[in-house]
Amino acid sequence: MTWRRHNTAPHVVLATQRPSAPTTAHATVVAEDKLVAYMETHYSVRTPEVITLRIGEANAALAEAMRRHGVATCAFVTAFNPSGAAIEESENLARHAALLADLAKIGCVSYEGAGGHPDNGWPEERSCLCFGLLFEDACQIGAKWGQDAIVWCDADAVPQLVLLR
Repeated sequence: MTWRRHNTAPHVVLATQRPSAPTTAHATVVAEDKLVAYMETHYSVRTPEVITLRIGEANAALAEAMRRHGVATCAFVTAFNPSGAAIEESENLARHAALLADLAKIGCVSYEGAGGHPDNGWPEERSCLCFGLLFEDACQIGAKWGQDAIVWCDADAVPQLVLLR
């Protein structure tokens, strides 16, 4: 089953739109159970304090970190487990190192973190919170690493799940 955007999920958007512009009834290729897991995942990062992002929940600590960095946007991205399919840990670690190198090349201020569901048993995935990225650049990074989605935040510091496929 695929997920279709509806009014009860206001913090899920498609990469083809800006996060502030809601859409109606677009099909994605992300299965409903994966979408629910992504919505429930805790996205944590040390900036140097620990900030935990939850989809749809305003985050004062994130807002303060964005203010400190002088940016109005950030994105939480990973290179682990493309398309939500488990791969070998060594391959995940190599992908993460390459993601860090990509972020360094573009001069992105980023902090390492991890995304993990509180109780479904899926292992945490190393990730990065990147400050100051443009929406389109954040989506391109996620797509490059084969991800179903990224977490996007603009000036309101409310994390949104952005579906990339």
